[in-house]
Amino acid sequence: MSFSAEYRPHSIVRITLLFLTIMLGLFYYYMGPYRVVALAVYIVGISQYLVRRPTLKLSQILVMFYIILRVLLGVDQIGFVASVFYLRLFWGFLAIYLLFKVNQIDLRRIFIGLAILTIVEYFAIHLFGGIINYLPNYTQKDVMFEFYSASGWLGGAYSFGGNRTVSGVILLAVFTLFDQQNIKGKWLILAGSLFSLSGVAIGLTMIYFGITRFANLKTSLLSSLMVILALAAFIGLVVLRGDEVFYRISLTYLLDFMVDYKISQFMEGIALLGKSILNLLTGLHVFSSENIEVSGYGISFGDFMALEFFVHYGLVGILMFLLFVLPLINRANAWPLMILIAGTFHYGIIFATPGQIVFGYLLSLGVREKRTLKTF
Repeated sequence: MSFSAEYRPHSIVRITLLFLTIMLGLFYYYMGPYRVVALAVYIVGISQYLVRRPTLKLSQILVMFYIILRVLLGVDQIGFVASVFYLRLFWGFLAIYLLFKVNQIDLRRIFIGLAILTIVEYFAIHLFGGIINYLPNYTQKDVMFEFYSASGWLGGAYSFGGNRTVSGVILLAVFTLFDQQNIKGKWLILAGSLFSLSGVAIGLTMIYFGITRFANLKTSLLSSLMVILALAAFIGLVVLRGDEVFYRISLTYLLDFMVDYKISQFMEGIALLGKSILNLLTGLHVFSSENIEVSGYGISFGDFMALEFFVHYGLVGILMFLLFVLPLINRANAWPLMILIAGTFHYGIIFATPGQIVFGYLLSLGVREKRTLKTF
């Protein structure tokens, strides 16, 4: 991790604080019962902003006021603690964005380290199965041990994301950043994503390569032709067959789960909102299963977190999200941001703490000068 010359800290204490803060967020799922200390990343992000006081766009100020108002309404509806928990879950990336906005930090080496960690963890859990009992990022140890015993080498690593899909999609997003900027180490990061063996990550990888390599058809005919043939072979031999090994990216799975099941979940979300126009606009803090530790807090769609966000914040919440994110998209971060958001239509990629770190970091690239982007 390094800092640009313009914002290089003058205090070794500050450098250490920022480094530890970011690492706490990225290693959130490895800290088990001590995860609460990772909340420091939000505190540092907000405090850094208040100290440095950078300018914000009018749209960003509007979003901030909306969040404050929504939290106040949430306090009245479900209480202070539960309202703050929802704030951290769904809008925590804002504090991370502020942290990176005032500290132009290069996370290249850290990203490569996360990829290596994922690969090492993959081989460790398959060569030494009992290690799962000592890794805090694996919950329900007995269930996980049976899963890996049954799936063999086709069981992917949970890694820093605490979930195969979260880790795989985050690393894929980072790979697209590296790939678009032609940064060394990108293939290692892609390997880390693939070793998560997430169906969502693999599917998004296929889409990314299909689109980007087809776009280079005129300049690289041979490589583009190879990609086309490889995709055709994959579709013909695996997707259409619905091979058991690749079931999660089979056509059957896509139609039965990723389409039909998601549609049924969406209808459940509408039902939770009570079919009220006001609730559809503003959302409602309602859930089907309550968290056993926090009264008034819970979720309904853990495997469709974009829908969960909609249920809690409605169409206005989606508008505020887009109002904040869209102006920060540029050529440097467009692909990785799209990958992260697309993955959130399954699990909570940008709502998991490591995902918030990466999402906020990528958003900060939207306000950096071109000379800063070249430091990656």
